[in-house]
Amino acid sequence: MKLEPIASPMLSEDVWRAKLPSGLELTVGRKADHARSFGILSTEYGSIDGDFRVNGTEHRVPDGVAHFLEHKLFEKEDGDVSDRFHQLGADTNAATSYTTTSYLFSCSDRFEPCLDLLIDFVLVPHFTEEGVAKEQGIIAQEINMYQDHPDYRLFTNLLGALYAEHPVRVDIAGTLESIAKIDAETLYTCHRTFYHPSNMALVVVGPKDPEAVLEQVAARLEYLAIPDATPVERVLPNEPLAVARHEIAELRTVSRPRVAIGFKAAAQEPPTGAESLRSNVAFAIAMELAFGRSSPAHHDLYERGIIDESFSFSQASERGFAFAALGGETEEPETFQKELLSVIEGCQTKGLDSGGFARARNRYLGAYVRSFDSVEACAHTYLNAFHRKVSPFSVYEIVDSLELGEVEQALRDRIDLSDYAVSEILPAAS
Repeated sequence: MKLEPIASPMLSEDVWRAKLPSGLELTVGRKADHARSFGILSTEYGSIDGDFRVNGTEHRVPDGVAHFLEHKLFEKEDGDVSDRFHQLGADTNAATSYTTTSYLFSCSDRFEPCLDLLIDFVLVPHFTEEGVAKEQGIIAQEINMYQDHPDYRLFTNLLGALYAEHPVRVDIAGTLESIAKIDAETLYTCHRTFYHPSNMALVVVGPKDPEAVLEQVAARLEYLAIPDATPVERVLPNEPLAVARHEIAELRTVSRPRVAIGFKAAAQEPPTGAESLRSNVAFAIAMELAFGRSSPAHHDLYERGIIDESFSFSQASERGFAFAALGGETEEPETFQKELLSVIEGCQTKGLDSGGFARARNRYLGAYVRSFDSVEACAHTYLNAFHRKVSPFSVYEIVDSLELGEVEQALRDRIDLSDYAVSEILPAAS
């Protein structure tokens, strides 16, 4: 067990990585000129991992367990862990996505007790049926709150239209019906299965000596006496390539219509590695060229009032799913759809502007380089690299070597104009 440096061409970042005997992947970014430290402990376990096999036994747990588990890990016999971080002068938070759950803290001093506390509270659970029942009420309120948010409804409805079987179509928090089925035994089963260090990564960025961090983490894991990992097989349904529904509209108390257009792409297998990352970067630059704020299409649509500051676009490519989405508020939903589709068709058939490509690539690279000025952004970059199974500095090399033809091909591969879904939130009649 020893730290190995990670080469950072052109960036001169001081980054080290080690794999501990328990299987935990540790990354330490040393920034001697920064006052704050930032730590993230993350597991490859998210909302889509509700169906799995352990030692031949199949488990199908209720939707929302990963998010529920994230909440409950903060509760211990002696109180809420957040209070203990605050007593140490640190901030803490957590987040659950479709494929991961992460716990973090930031502090200016007392780093060592904060790091021990992070490891302890995430790896050592304490669940009771009474605590679970209390949390069900809290998360039910959270679900209801988001259900009343029009932009959230716009996006979740879009995923429901795109996907027929894949669990990405289900809210990360689950439903009122599903969380009512969660009990302490279910939480212990999922924690035991997915919260083993061999399925996790720890990232620390700040003015800390990498060797000292490694020694502290190794000692803490040895103290906790984590048992050996049990192999787990994740089970995902077979998802048709075609969208499940072409249109979905919902009436809400909103002042202006909201529209989102989604394009379902074939899931990358595997969704990790340099080739997958290159495809994602190429597509991101393609969308920037087509719809970015400096693009001719964006300027034209904005000047004509078809789009406004709310317009955005995004992509996702994870285990078993990949999609692109664009949308925003508009007074003319039909024109909005027609014009955006027309822009994509033009880019796919006529190609993208070569001069714009050089500028878009430089902007992407500039934003990437500037992100290393922040310990938080660095930590997330290193964590994403772990989950993507790539070097944290692959992006620089990829963007630097991308060619226009690759970017144009990515736009054609990811967007099928013959099969897409539209989600609308429309003003209810007063």
